[in-house]
Amino acid sequence: MTPASGEAGETPVVFSADENTSGSDRMVSLAIIEGDMEKTFSVCQSGTRVMFDDKTVGFVYFIDDMEWATGGNDQVGSINGSANSTLPIYSAANVGIKVEFDKRYFDFNAAGSSVYAADGYLKFGKGNNQNAFMLKEPLDIPADKKANVAISFRLAKNGTDKFTVSVAIDGPGEIENAVNDELSLSAPCVPVDNSDKTINWQWKDFTVNVNGVTAETKIIIGETQYIIDGFKTRSGYFRGFIDDIKVTRTANN
Repeated sequence: MTPASGEAGETPVVFSADENTSGSDRMVSLAIIEGDMEKTFSVCQSGTRVMFDDKTVGFVYFIDDMEWATGGNDQVGSINGSANSTLPIYSAANVGIKVEFDKRYFDFNAAGSSVYAADGYLKFGKGNNQNAFMLKEPLDIPADKKANVAISFRLAKNGTDKFTVSVAIDGPGEIENAVNDELSLSAPCVPVDNSDKTINWQWKDFTVNVNGVTAETKIIIGETQYIIDGFKTRSGYFRGFIDDIKVTRTANN
């Protein structure tokens, strides 16, 4: 406020405020007091309105069919997961696969070396090690725009491991039906329990909707409790498989 005080008479007073970038209106009450007289004014400062980008519904921001993740067996497509030979991508012998992985993802547990190439999809997790991946490339959204998106993928359990996956975001956006607002975390995606030892293991498709993402939004997909625990591993087996990660445009709201 300028000036902060003044002499008797008429004095122009200027109130200034920082830009409201929250996207929501900001309300404030101003009280002017003179002796026993008080006058209160309500002021509304509009938030900066971030407009949607011009992409049509169904536009694909990111897609990975994981055809590069080969060399191992199709463990999910075998009876009781018996074809269990997969390639550790952190092995020096599989550096080419690791290069392809690194183009697309950041592994929060690279030190655990617990990501494996199967037959056109990835296996992740091993004893006492869990994983979460972050998409490396920003979504193709202009700097002053936002978008609503669907993040889809398919999952399979390693047998009956207590394996669930959630989507988390870091930055702008809101996950629909989030279960942890502080972490911007989706409800756990629970794959089929592969308890029938006489048939192939089963895939299950999942979609998580996220509204208002921008090019600054980081998308993370990983084992649920590992994310909740701040990307810290715990004892036990929580292994699974992932394939066909895709981020597509959905309708404006």
